[in-house]
Amino acid sequence: MPANPSTTEMGERHVAYAGEVLGTRASAASGSKWQDPADGRSAHDIPYPIAIEGKSTRGKGITVTLDMLAKLREQALGEHPVLPLRWYGTDDLTVVTEDWAAVPLEFLGELLGSARRWAEHEAHPQVITSVEPGAVAVPVPATLEQLMRRAEEAVSLRRALADAHDSLLAAGETIAKQRLELDGFRDAPQAQFLPRLPWTVVHTHSPGIPLSQVMIRHSADGFQTAVAADPVRVERTPDNRPRLMVNNQIVRDGDLYKDGVLIVRACHDKPEIEVG
Repeated sequence: MPANPSTTEMGERHVAYAGEVLGTRASAASGSKWQDPADGRSAHDIPYPIAIEGKSTRGKGITVTLDMLAKLREQALGEHPVLPLRWYGTDDLTVVTEDWAAVPLEFLGELLGSARRWAEHEAHPQVITSVEPGAVAVPVPATLEQLMRRAEEAVSLRRALADAHDSLLAAGETIAKQRLELDGFRDAPQAQFLPRLPWTVVHTHSPGIPLSQVMIRHSADGFQTAVAADPVRVERTPDNRPRLMVNNQIVRDGDLYKDGVLIVRACHDKPEIEVG
């Protein structure tokens, strides 16, 4: 181990130990993925799920700023933020002087309240039966069957929460993918006028622009179908009319746009509306 340990080595050891104590796993790529930020997090379907961001030093002090806390709260994605703090005692990182953790005060109070209620429940297990209005609620000991049923209900709820969380992650990935696809289509101009339906519109662009050649078929009922158009060429008929060829097939009724400008319009039965 070098005389001056790297911050990466200090951080990895710190996050690994925090995971053992707090029940968290290290995030993929040190939290750089949008769907898995922060240094680590617990399972999301357990009581009091947490997200951690470790800070460690070989020196005497660790600075905690409001920006640091705001970033951790944002990366927690609704889970409870925890800031583990570690001071190493030796350069070989084999001695730890102090291990602390900073948490929101309200969260600590909630944890203590829950722990004290559970300790009281273990000492005097009881449930409150439902009573008629005006009657007195009488505590009765909880049966093993009641406790097991409540445990099963809790497991079912945790599984439902896990499934919902996975569905949200999948939806987020789908939305991101579709947004990228939509950004590509924004460069494709739309025809301003269709003489009739069915009709075909071919868009071409100057080199270097995404979606350089695409053909859109407008069916008689108004539906659109987009396919790649390659090759695209214009020929002349014996009577000097434009003939639009796309994918080595004749487009009997259609327009050819280049960079949003109408270049050619072909119509098999109305030569008077043809262009080009």
